[in-house]
Amino acid sequence: MARNARENARRYQAEPVASTALADQANPAQDLKLSPYRHRLAHALLEYVDTHFREPINLSDLASVFRVDPAYVSTLFHRAHGVTFHEYLEKLRMSYARNLLTDPRNRIAEVAQASGYASTDAFRHAFKAREKLSPKAWRARY
Repeated sequence: MARNARENARRYQAEPVASTALADQANPAQDLKLSPYRHRLAHALLEYVDTHFREPINLSDLASVFRVDPAYVSTLFHRAHGVTFHEYLEKLRMSYARNLLTDPRNRIAEVAQASGYASTDAFRHAFKAREKLSPKAWRARY
């Protein structure tokens, strides 16, 4: 397991990525004076989340992959990207879910699971909180 974590950490110590959920925002990391290590780590965190958002993931998981403290991950992620880890994860999942909902063949329960939510109820609650419509009503409107 530790070897797998080291391999994952090395794999995600890559070039900076252009994230889909942050593409429309200015890059707050450019305004901050992050060390090269912190800058690389912040982008590696982002790439990891972009790759694994459809799986159950939390700050502790992310911290263990990169072998750093969860509080450090939380602070670095927010400072570097201008949003919290949880806000970013939810934006990413919602964007993916909206894309899946445009196809009427995809059932809402399937969309919830494919988007990384633990249950259909959790998905419906999060979707309604963000979009102000239920997934079914959103699908009918768009």
